[in-house]
Amino acid sequence: MKTNRAKYSISLIMLLLCIVISGCGYSEINEIQDTSSENGQNENCNIIEVNIREQGGEDGRNNDWKVYQENDKYYLSYNGNGSQYFEHDYNLPGQNIIEITEDEYGNIMSYNYDKLISEFDEAKENGIVDNISFQLELKYENGYVKSTQANMTEVTVLFIDILIKHK
Repeated sequence: MKTNRAKYSISLIMLLLCIVISGCGYSEINEIQDTSSENGQNENCNIIEVNIREQGGEDGRNNDWKVYQENDKYYLSYNGNGSQYFEHDYNLPGQNIIEITEDEYGNIMSYNYDKLISEFDEAKENGIVDNISFQLELKYENGYVKSTQANMTEVTVLFIDILIKHK
C-alpha cells in the first residue's frame, strides 16, 4: 500500500513540476492566472491569434478579421460578409487572406489590448448613434481564450493600414 502511495505522490509531483515549468497553466476553474503584464500578454504566454468581429456603423459593417500563424508564415484575413465596406472605402476585394511580415504579426500580437479593454466604457459607447460593435477574441499559446466587446477601432485601423501597404 505504501508503494502505491509513493508512486502516486511522485506522479503528482512530476505533473505539478511540468505545469510550473511550462509557465502557462490553468487554474481549477479553467481560467488563466492573473499575471497580465502591461503589454497585454500573460507574462509567460504569448497571444498567437487575434479575431475581431466588427458590426454596425453608418456603413453597415459586418467584418471578420483574423491574424494568425500557419506553417511559419503569418496571415491577416478579412471577410466583409457581403457588405461593401472594403470595396467602397478602400478599393479592396470583399474578402481576402494576405501574407504579412513577422514584424507586422509581432506588432499585432504585442498590441496593448489590456489598455483598450480597461479604457472601454460600455455605457458611453451605447449612447453613440451608428456605433460599431466589436467582439474580440485573443488566443494564447496555452489554449486560453480572452473575449471582450471593447472598442477595437485602433486595431482595425492598423489592419487596414497593413492591407493597403500590401495592396
